[in-house]
Amino acid sequence: MDVLWVLLGVAVILVGLVDMFVAVLHYDAVSFLTPRLYRWTWVVTRNLTRPMPSRLAGGLRALAAPWMVVLTLAVWLGTQALGFALVYYPGVTANGLVVGGGLRRSFGAALVFSSATLASLSFSDLLPRSMTYHAVAAAETLVGLGIITVTISYILNVYQVIQGQHALASALHHQAEDGGDPRSVLAPHFVDGRPNGLSTHLREFHRGLVEQGEGLRRYPIVYYFQSRQTYRSIPYVFHMIGGVVAALRWGLPMDHPATVDPWLPSLAIGYRSVMREVEHTFISGVAPTEPEPVSLDRFRAALAGEGGPEGDERLNEFVDLDRFMRGIANIDDEPDAEEAYRRYCEWLPFAIESADFVSAMASDLGIDIGDIVAEPDTARF
Repeated sequence: MDVLWVLLGVAVILVGLVDMFVAVLHYDAVSFLTPRLYRWTWVVTRNLTRPMPSRLAGGLRALAAPWMVVLTLAVWLGTQALGFALVYYPGVTANGLVVGGGLRRSFGAALVFSSATLASLSFSDLLPRSMTYHAVAAAETLVGLGIITVTISYILNVYQVIQGQHALASALHHQAEDGGDPRSVLAPHFVDGRPNGLSTHLREFHRGLVEQGEGLRRYPIVYYFQSRQTYRSIPYVFHMIGGVVAALRWGLPMDHPATVDPWLPSLAIGYRSVMREVEHTFISGVAPTEPEPVSLDRFRAALAGEGGPEGDERLNEFVDLDRFMRGIANIDDEPDAEEAYRRYCEWLPFAIESADFVSAMASDLGIDIGDIVAEPDTARF
């Protein structure tokens, strides 16, 4: 029976250590325990705050992720305290440890000794008798010091990723003349109809987006951090960058210089890659919407200003995008209906996938999608 307690304790110790090792030191893997605890914590927080007034609910949700940091430390330390207590327990019951001061020889005494040893403390009422238990206690002390050190590194890296996210979001917001309209990010970069300095910004957007994707993959807790300012949220970042990609890639004639910028394909590929990874990790189950393009005749009529089919918001959205981009590019010629229709058919799947993704992520994080589109600079959640 004593061997079973020791084996169980070693198993608990290894679960905690492996989870910490993978979370902090293994770059190409994601830990298995703490991300699930994050998700459960977030789901409980979101469900409990739903009936509350929006400001109170937003304030409590903003506290969820900082509490997850505390939970991470508690899990990593708690598994070690529990595991080593199970290892000590046979010694406590069989006089392997000195138990005095009125303490009973029980699992509680083993847990007290384990917790004190993990925290580098010592009590005269609990002392190992044998060299074996002295060695185990010394190992636990080293493990405790290591966990504290590694956790500090983990927290610093998490907040570095959050800082990068806020920097990217702020850059998008500051460049947008209309805070929720991605197209307005592009307007200042067209001078006399020609793209000016656009490639530099696309490169920075690509770098920031990829760094954000890597940060979310390595540190899933970042996904749940909320600043309560809508324009700093992750859905806002994806809404804006997705809109920039769509506007440049399909909002202009295919031979326009802006559509062949060397950084545009990289940004589009990076956006899709990060979007699908985030969707798979955090909001899997988003039902794909099959795009159904209208006929060329209906598209031609809408492009000529006769209005799209009733209720076809996507067609009207593309026509508005085409007109906006032609305006900032100083293109006065009438659009070629067939060429524009090809762009529309390529744009439609991307626009639907991106919109569904942003909407699902905003809903999961308790953010009103209308605030992201309409007033991200003033809305708070």
